[in-house]
Amino acid sequence: MNILPLSFRDIEYIVAVADELHFGKAAHRLHVSQPTLSEQIKKVENMLGIIIFERTKRSVQVTPQGMEFITTGKLFLPKLKNFTNCLCKKKALCQDLFTSELLPP
Repeated sequence: MNILPLSFRDIEYIVAVADELHFGKAAHRLHVSQPTLSEQIKKVENMLGIIIFERTKRSVQVTPQGMEFITTGKLFLPKLKNFTNCLCKKKALCQDLFTSELLPP
């Protein structure tokens, strides 16, 4: 199982489908097309070697392996968002300090 190419967006996509249990609704929520969402999740499933969702023409169900992934993803996403927001704030603060010290008013 190789998870290095797994992105923040991949986890967001999977969590959204799990929350909605509907690819179309999840795609709408994420502002992407349904085929794009479906293809990306299929790529992640192939990359990880697990089936996250059982799909039929009328329903989407989370598999037991998928539930483990989603549970971890739901814990991880808020922490990652907080971390990236913190980095962005620090970068902006550093840029402001750098600019104010080098460029007189």
